[in-house]
Amino acid sequence: MTSSKRWIDKWLACGFLLLVFIPHYAQDSVKSSLKSKANEYFMNKDYTHALPLYRELVNVYPRDSYYQYQTALCLLNSNQNLEEVIELMLNVSADKEYPLAFFYLGRAYHLFYAFDEAVKSYSHFLSLGRKSDIRKLNVQRLIEMAKNGRELTRYARMITVKNTSISPTYLLENAYVIPTHGKIIQKPDEFFTKQDQNMNFNSLMYLPENVKTNDLIYITGYNETGKRGKEIFRIKYIDGQTWSMPELLSEVINTASDEEYPFFDTHSSILYFSSEGHSSMGGYDIFKSLYDPNTGTWSKPENLGFPINSPADDFMLVTDKTGQIGQFASNRNTGPGMITLYHIHLSDDFISVNSLTTDEIRKLSVLSMPENIPGVQPEVSKMEISELNSEQDKAEPTPFSKNKYNLLIAEALSLQLKADSLARIARDQRVLIREIPDDDAKKQFISDIHSAELESKKIQYEADQKFLEARKMKNSSDTLPESDTNLVFYKEINKIKIFQYKIQDSPARTSDGLQNSSAMAAAGNHNVDVPTGNLFEILDTSPYNETNPIPPLPSGTNGLIYRIQLGVFSKPKEIETFGGLYPLYTEWLTEKNVYKYYTGSFSSSESVSTALEKVRNIGFPDAFVVAYYNATPITTEKAREIEFAGLKL
Repeated sequence: MTSSKRWIDKWLACGFLLLVFIPHYAQDSVKSSLKSKANEYFMNKDYTHALPLYRELVNVYPRDSYYQYQTALCLLNSNQNLEEVIELMLNVSADKEYPLAFFYLGRAYHLFYAFDEAVKSYSHFLSLGRKSDIRKLNVQRLIEMAKNGRELTRYARMITVKNTSISPTYLLENAYVIPTHGKIIQKPDEFFTKQDQNMNFNSLMYLPENVKTNDLIYITGYNETGKRGKEIFRIKYIDGQTWSMPELLSEVINTASDEEYPFFDTHSSILYFSSEGHSSMGGYDIFKSLYDPNTGTWSKPENLGFPINSPADDFMLVTDKTGQIGQFASNRNTGPGMITLYHIHLSDDFISVNSLTTDEIRKLSVLSMPENIPGVQPEVSKMEISELNSEQDKAEPTPFSKNKYNLLIAEALSLQLKADSLARIARDQRVLIREIPDDDAKKQFISDIHSAELESKKIQYEADQKFLEARKMKNSSDTLPESDTNLVFYKEINKIKIFQYKIQDSPARTSDGLQNSSAMAAAGNHNVDVPTGNLFEILDTSPYNETNPIPPLPSGTNGLIYRIQLGVFSKPKEIETFGGLYPLYTEWLTEKNVYKYYTGSFSSSESVSTALEKVRNIGFPDAFVVAYYNATPITTEKAREIEFAGLKL
């Protein structure tokens, strides 16, 4: 063989090796990038973003137990698709490297109302798991709870669901609409124990109105040691000015587990509270105990039973003035940070449901309205019929309701969170797609990205409509103080309405504030604070030119500001690209060597949403809203929280 022939053969061999190994190397690179990003989200408990990445890895590596395990944990922690969690954990439990899979399989069965299977899985974990894990996860107590659930779901309390609503947990005290002689509030600082402060603990409490001397109120907190968990105390109003020291209720009420959310019905002398102890079927269950003022003792707490209680957290039951209508919160069918409020008509009657299947019990637990008992038509009281008829007879518009307004905000915030999550997932995938060498895989990624973006825009529109409805509800109320209704019309340019906020104690603006801002930019003062309010116009010609270039993004702005991001480019764009949009800002990201362009300065989500639609219609279909608080970028969902927190009534 000649020398040249040997060289050719060597080059061909090297080429073959490159063809074989480079795709595998690229695939490993994508896998490593996806895994790293997913694990980062998971460690930060951001299961919403971790889940789609783990799903993608499961699709590519269907036999890898780790990705199945992590996918199942994301679903379980997000309270989603328990059937899929069970299927995935059953697969993973066959791998001896994951003994914790039996524990999480038990949790999924438990929440799925498959109590017998939950006990089996928990028990299997007792024989396989590490003692430290068994102790930390309190497995023995969970087995007791699953057995309680099996007994409690043999019967169902007859209740009528009057209404349901969803609210973020942090807005819970504003979401209750039941008429009582008091209100639900965050526990005031003056009621904190030293241990509460040490553990940074706070809780909701019920505060009666018109508290008189010697009246008692009930709160939750920690004792001096804090070793027994959360417990229920009562405090006496001594002399119209001071409160007594907290008095711990007896061990008839307080257990070694957590007790919280007390509500004392003064008419019936019944204490309603939530507990992870006693006969709880999982998480917090709601109990009631009768107080005997003659002996100063409490009756043995009674579990309110199924379907008021569930394997999830059920808490903060409050009754109306009659004691027949109640409202309580539950996270049984919601994602992280959200709860469902159930407005119900209470009854002491139970029916046997022992013959129902697990699926039928799960359906009953949803507490849908009006028929929530399979095969049983719930009775409607005469009082409820009278209420319904009187509501139907009303022809006048519904007056402004603080609770309806806040619940509407809660629904909008929930939709905003979903829209933001999908948008961020799509943006992350656009970065990852560059590393995918396979065309078919790349096409699938592109399809997933488009689906996420379309769904994000759809949900964003729904959120915007909710926020708009809330804004209209608030602005249409003639009972609000003038200072609270601070969104005002400024002027109309090219059929675009410009709104601003009235801010008390703020520097006065001249009528030609827009021209002044432009003049400052022309003078080279690009780092000026943006005027408070909503600043956005579409002019016939651009005010920017060589002597008045597009200024950099202001860095010294305070408070909450929304802007519209127009695009990201590798090179500076010509001014003509943006037509008559005003104001414009540019930002150069040194580390990425790209330029971002923005338009507008807005104080309200309603105004930025209206402007966004205009911007998209004139040739920027991929434009989206960004937000800043004190010059720091934040999510639009967080921005909505800040904006509407200031508007809560």
